[in-house]
Amino acid sequence: MTAVIKILKIIGIAILWILAAVLILALVFLICPVYYEINGEKYDKIKAYAKIKLLFGLFSIRLGYDDGDIDSQIKIFGRLLNRRNNDEAFEPENMETDEKECETQTSQSEKCADKEPAVKKTEPTKAKEQIPQRKTEFKTASRPEGWDSAEAAEREPEVRKIKFTDVKQPEEVNHSEVEVKRIKLSETDDEPKEEKTEEKESERLDFYYFKNMPKEERKQMEAEAYLNRLPMWANKKNSLKDIRIFLDQMGGPDRKIPAIHVAGTNGKGSVCAFMTSVLKKAGLRTGTFISPHLVEIRERFLINGEPAEKNAFEEAFETVKKQAEHMVEEGFCHPTFFEFLFYMAMVLFAREKVDVMVIETGLGGRLDATNVLESPKVCVITSISRDHMQYLGNTIPQIAGEKAGIIKMGVPVVFDDTDKDASAVIGAKAKEMKAVSLPVSKLLYDTEDSSEGILLKEKGEKGLRLSIPFEAPYQAQNAEIAVTALRILRDQKGIFTGITDAVICEGISAARWPGRMEKASENVYLDGAHNPGGIAAFIQAAGKIQKRTGKKAWLLFAAVADKEYETMAKELCEGLNWAGIGVVHMNSDRGLSAGRLSDVFKTYASCQVVSYEDTEEAMEQMQNRAGDDLLFCAGSLYLIGELKVQLKKGEKIQ
Repeated sequence: MTAVIKILKIIGIAILWILAAVLILALVFLICPVYYEINGEKYDKIKAYAKIKLLFGLFSIRLGYDDGDIDSQIKIFGRLLNRRNNDEAFEPENMETDEKECETQTSQSEKCADKEPAVKKTEPTKAKEQIPQRKTEFKTASRPEGWDSAEAAEREPEVRKIKFTDVKQPEEVNHSEVEVKRIKLSETDDEPKEEKTEEKESERLDFYYFKNMPKEERKQMEAEAYLNRLPMWANKKNSLKDIRIFLDQMGGPDRKIPAIHVAGTNGKGSVCAFMTSVLKKAGLRTGTFISPHLVEIRERFLINGEPAEKNAFEEAFETVKKQAEHMVEEGFCHPTFFEFLFYMAMVLFAREKVDVMVIETGLGGRLDATNVLESPKVCVITSISRDHMQYLGNTIPQIAGEKAGIIKMGVPVVFDDTDKDASAVIGAKAKEMKAVSLPVSKLLYDTEDSSEGILLKEKGEKGLRLSIPFEAPYQAQNAEIAVTALRILRDQKGIFTGITDAVICEGISAARWPGRMEKASENVYLDGAHNPGGIAAFIQAAGKIQKRTGKKAWLLFAAVADKEYETMAKELCEGLNWAGIGVVHMNSDRGLSAGRLSDVFKTYASCQVVSYEDTEEAMEQMQNRAGDDLLFCAGSLYLIGELKVQLKKGEKIQ
């Protein structure tokens, strides 16, 4: 009997302990929040997932369904107990690549369904020519001549001199040589193990060459190679909500610095350059984020108007890369090319302790990664034109609606008032957001030509007289937009009180913006016009220069396959009386073939059209043909980037 009582006592105590544990757990779950997320989609496949977090994230479980495949992920105290079945999809090695950025960023999807990385490439709306897929390569340096096979490489001397490109300023490119010691391919443990095809052999040799570079020279190339493997033409991209989470996980660097947000089709970079120059003259340390770059990726991150230092660039890259890996483990999409660069800009500007940021959007506005900025000091929208219609819409009002998406509640907006259809959309959005709107019209000022550019005189007794260091007439409008936005900042006082009229005049005259009707030599002009609106402005500027000089005009043109190159060719041929036209296939997989371009131009041109397969040959031959006449180079920022490299290498253009 005593034994039975003892057993019952033990059972009773055990039951009490169990009840107590249940009660404690119940109280914990009642007090502590439970986070859950359920999502799904059905296109050609059915995808769905459910995620729940307990105890402030100490315990989490995720279940996913992808067209019949089920995966799971369980974490306790942040430790991953099992991995998803398709975890390799998150590896950057499997992601699509990009060049500079499609001259800007692609549009974002509202949500990254199933939190998958964007690894699938979607075709842009029907391009007239198929855009080939770009393979991964290390493009900053060139493989030495003679390294055509592994055997040939191993027969090379022990030491080779390799050329490198370095950008000190947007308009200054330096070239140097470093010595690279040869090692045997067998000595590299992490050499790619792939079947031996002509393409794979080329990549293998690039790898071999890359591995032999000095470590200090290799860091930036490693970062660029990683970035170039990120998806650009992605099916799904991170939503603004997810971008906000990513930034907050890094301490919200964007929230610590006053920002100026700039959108538009044409003129964004010029307005950013004008504002950066004035802000710098006002004694403020500036961080400017622009796209695309012409020569080197560091051009996208400007500190006081100059590309970020290599060490700062590399540190920002490593910070974002580490955070991206963490976010992928949490089930988020890997950042796209543009998102990654935007994160880097925010980290870099915070570490450089800039006083103000000037942030240029990528492609659009409403869904652009940069639109995560919550309370900019002023929003700016430059001219609206047809470009990237597959993402932004087929009409000016539709495109303007996407650009106007950057307008925030109560934040003043300055915009180009040239196109009334665009202005109506922007004005309506500003009214909806209770934002003061300031349209900038050409009626607000007068212009006259000068030997150094353009003189702009604002109307009214207190109007400023600005000396604009560019010959392109459209820069007068861009300068006035920048000045209007700067006055809004000045009215907000605080750090902006140094923006006096004298500082504005000095800053505008000191502004520099390479690749936009840039006078590269006495008779050579470079302009990155790549859409119908840009071409119209280019024709106006080129005609003005031709009239001033009394010289004949020659044209060198290149385009990417997904642009309106037929429309641009027609406008170019009808807009100016060209003495001769050269077309070239750029060193870009997205570049339109010279043969196709030649056929299009011959349809509209009244002069001889010559095609080239190499930009160096094209520039040399076109300069010889032009002689002492004017040579204008336009059609793509890729082309301008290639020509600027040639410029600084001291080749034919001096």
